[in-house]
Amino acid sequence: DLVAAMARLDEAPAAAVARALGLPEARVRALRAGVEILGCLLDLYDRDELEVSHEGLRHGMLIAYLADGDRWPEESERLGL
Repeated sequence: DLVAAMARLDEAPAAAVARALGLPEARVRALRAGVEILGCLLDLYDRDELEVSHEGLRHGMLIAYLADGDRWPEESERLGL
């Protein structure tokens, strides 16, 4: 959940969060920025959830088709993809 991730990353200075999570401080700072970017992308594309895939473009196209059916190319064009 992105909101929970934001809250966790914002609850203390990056150094303290890094110690608590066992991560480098620079990674915690990058994670916070990444979470913010993901939230903005969800807003931009009017989505409630995000699915991460390591499979590549065709898998993403399949996910888009499953989400929007035959409208997915038009939705992609409308969103500037």
